[in-house]
Amino acid sequence: MNTTLFGGKLPMRATVLPLLAAALFAVGCSVDATKFTCSSSGECPTGYHCDMGTAAAAGTFRCASGSAQQKTLAANASKFLLVQRSNADGTVRSTIAADVGAVTSTPDFVGVRVIASQGGTDLASSPVLADGSILQFQLPNPLLQVQLRVQDDSGHSVAVTGYPERIELSFLGKDVAGNKNEMAAYDAVSVSNSLYPPPTWVSTGGPGGSALTELPPSYTVLADGGSSPPASYRGVAQLDGVSISSNFAPQPDRDGGTAMGWEQITSISTNTTTALTPPPRVGATMMVSSGSVLMYGGAAPDVDGGVVDPAGTWYTFSPNGGIGWTAVQPPAPGSRDPFPSTSFGSPGVSAPTPRANAAMGAGGSLSCSPAPCTQTSHRFIVAGGSNSTGGLTDRLYAYGDKVILFTGGSNTYTGWWDLTTEFGDGPVNKLPVPNAGMAHAPLFSIPVPLGNTSQQHAGAVLVGGVNIPPGTAASAWDNIACQIIVGLPYSTTPGAAGTVASCTTPEFATGAGAIGFRSGVALAPSDLGDSSVYLFGGNRSGALSPAANGFKNDVWQGTINVVCNPGGTPTPCSAGTTPQFKVTWGPAPVPVAASPLPPPRTNAGIAFADSRRLTVYGGRGAAGNILTDVWELDLSVLPATPQWRQVGLDPSPALAPAARTKFTFLGNLGYASNWTGLLISGLVGTSPSMDVWALSKQAPARLLVKAPVKLPALDTATNMTLGITSIGPLFGAPLYIWDGSAWRLVSSPGLPGTIFETLTNAAGFVQPDSSIYLMFMQRSRSVPGFSNINATIALDTLQLAIDFN
Repeated sequence: MNTTLFGGKLPMRATVLPLLAAALFAVGCSVDATKFTCSSSGECPTGYHCDMGTAAAAGTFRCASGSAQQKTLAANASKFLLVQRSNADGTVRSTIAADVGAVTSTPDFVGVRVIASQGGTDLASSPVLADGSILQFQLPNPLLQVQLRVQDDSGHSVAVTGYPERIELSFLGKDVAGNKNEMAAYDAVSVSNSLYPPPTWVSTGGPGGSALTELPPSYTVLADGGSSPPASYRGVAQLDGVSISSNFAPQPDRDGGTAMGWEQITSISTNTTTALTPPPRVGATMMVSSGSVLMYGGAAPDVDGGVVDPAGTWYTFSPNGGIGWTAVQPPAPGSRDPFPSTSFGSPGVSAPTPRANAAMGAGGSLSCSPAPCTQTSHRFIVAGGSNSTGGLTDRLYAYGDKVILFTGGSNTYTGWWDLTTEFGDGPVNKLPVPNAGMAHAPLFSIPVPLGNTSQQHAGAVLVGGVNIPPGTAASAWDNIACQIIVGLPYSTTPGAAGTVASCTTPEFATGAGAIGFRSGVALAPSDLGDSSVYLFGGNRSGALSPAANGFKNDVWQGTINVVCNPGGTPTPCSAGTTPQFKVTWGPAPVPVAASPLPPPRTNAGIAFADSRRLTVYGGRGAAGNILTDVWELDLSVLPATPQWRQVGLDPSPALAPAARTKFTFLGNLGYASNWTGLLISGLVGTSPSMDVWALSKQAPARLLVKAPVKLPALDTATNMTLGITSIGPLFGAPLYIWDGSAWRLVSSPGLPGTIFETLTNAAGFVQPDSSIYLMFMQRSRSVPGFSNINATIALDTLQLAIDFN
């Protein structure tokens, strides 16, 4: 059957008459073809064309002798647009349009059409208007990547290649029975922090073992103005003031009833933000300050490789708010450089030599009055480290501000400062030996003697390193195993700032000490904000009793205070006594229940990842195996005997960090309204990494969205971008996208709960099942002891636009 390009039957003159004329010509009958009416030359016999006229003269629309005129055709592909979209009636349609000037045709546009085809079959067409545009026309099926051509009445054509296409995705029509809209959403609320690859998540529900349930199509309006159920496709189909609301996550159990999960924290660049990931490294030094991670130094591919940052560069990492990593560069030479210090009469430096394996501590601040005077504030201090050739240093540096106050104003100078030089350059102002690789615990409160009392300073505790070998009682280790780096005080008196004091006690003696010489110990500050640190594990050697050597799993608390000597009474000291440091390690480890116990290990990570719970992650076991287990010791029960317990983790396919060595583990960060352990960097196999993982007892609300793309030839789609628009109530939830291996933060909502973002290179987000996966994940969550019924995903509308050529 002969049909039109739109699927309808051809008129009589286009079928019967040309066929009849051809038959008559074949048998030699005389036929006057000029009497035939036509609408295109294809309806006329061979050797004839349809007189369709010109731009200046009307046509007769009868067949005329000779061939149709071939026109000079050209197409501007950028002015064409194919759009596939979902509609409120449940259909999905594809339409094609072209703007003014999309087509040029000489001498005129008479008989010129734009034709869409696929696989050699013409599907639909539209005439080109006199201004070079076309009337929008619809394809018979919701297709993409069809072939377009501009063709005149003679059959001459030019291809339209690389024209723009758009897929508009929303939930319009999902409430219509039998709808063709394949976009889907799932309430993926969970009592665990774990994340999953989305196809698996949809099919198994993560830890639940059963498939996730899609949102229902519609809702019922209640008498009080609410709706039931709270989440439906109709509620999120368009911006209408009706918001959906997901379920809220139940309360996790703090002590073993709920498995814990890992959540990778990583961002992606959009049209409004640029996501920074520092170069992969090991040997970086890090600490937590005011809810952010500070990081300095590092090397790659291993600690013996070259340093990875320019001199003086350091980084901050904010896990909340989607800021991620930020690089801090030393000020350029000029008036903002460090200046010869008026406080201490010695020079600062532009930046220390790039290094790895340094120790980091809190910086502190020193105020002053009256003007003129110099006020100093340090973000952090670093001690020791190794340079690009493996050379070691014993010097102390700080990054911060010096503010010169004068009558009527001030000048601020920001940069690096050589504290060893600033405070006298004597033996007391540097490490006892050039060193690197020290276990370190930053402290914001270190009491040091001052007058007949004490003064609180910032700083750090350092244990071990690569340049302190074991030995006898007179050896280096036995005398300098533990050191305290004293930063600035929080006062107007410098006190002991810029000095290094010993925290080595008899417990560190190689042969007979209860701690002895150990390599690979882990160190962490107390979560109480007091002047104490915790030491865990390590590999002991050199003990007088061979049975005392080997891998350890014991915990030691080191406490710093100032007492009066003699007498050992608290300060202030009376006449005849003087204040002095007192550091207590033991004389025995923290007593714990006999069972269960974490396997002995070296180079573990320890931190307070929950309130009063000392958390141990990973390390290397006595058999040389890399560990990935998590244990916690509940110290809140003291003075009762605390007990270790292994923390349950969601099994695969839950996403989790790869096994690694030489990582950093930090705690007490308050990520997403709760305590968290952060695992950062490390050596995965032989490759350094820069990934960040959060380990926490949290239950987030999540809405998982599956957006079908289904291009016939994804590899030929170029310049693909993904535009995302979501609008919700006042407080929305951050949006993530699956990149094939990780969920990456796209954007945190602005007010009132809005997200407007565009991602480039969007083809990389199309998964093997031809879908893009998005996830809204609430930062405010249910946590142990608190069921947060307000921590839900609330959304009024979500619209996606996928553009490509």
